[in-house]
Amino acid sequence: MSIDIGTVTVLYERSPLKQWIAQNGTLITTAPPGARGKLYCVREAIRHEDPALFQLSSQLEAKHPTFTSRIWKAAIMIVNGHIKPPRPGNLIHEVALIGSQTTDDQYSVHYYGNYTCGCEDFQLGKAPSLPKTGQKMCKHIIAYAAFKRLGRIDWEVTNEQ
Repeated sequence: MSIDIGTVTVLYERSPLKQWIAQNGTLITTAPPGARGKLYCVREAIRHEDPALFQLSSQLEAKHPTFTSRIWKAAIMIVNGHIKPPRPGNLIHEVALIGSQTTDDQYSVHYYGNYTCGCEDFQLGKAPSLPKTGQKMCKHIIAYAAFKRLGRIDWEVTNEQ
């Protein structure tokens, strides 16, 4: 299993040691097997590729620890260029298209006072909610919100306040 994050590949090595590795031609870091080791290597890959995104993601994780896996998956989508402008003249209230991490699908993020997403996590109610607003936070909405907070939206979004 491997995950490409920009120029870095995070992979699980079974030999000579069982461990997670983050590398981009040179070794960036290693971590023990298991979910924590994988997450550590993902974080280090993002730190290597985009320090500002790493800092924001770390802050979000500290504030919302139940969102941890979604935050770092969102960061991977940002590094890999999955955040795209809405389709011109297509859907009212569409603010972005977010590419899937696993398929060629794109998910449409809309804003109607709260954000909505067409992904299964959001639509089936699996995405956790922010305590104060009740906003459901799938990884696509987190990716868009982080991208926006980093000031990287270079298209006009007319329906957000």
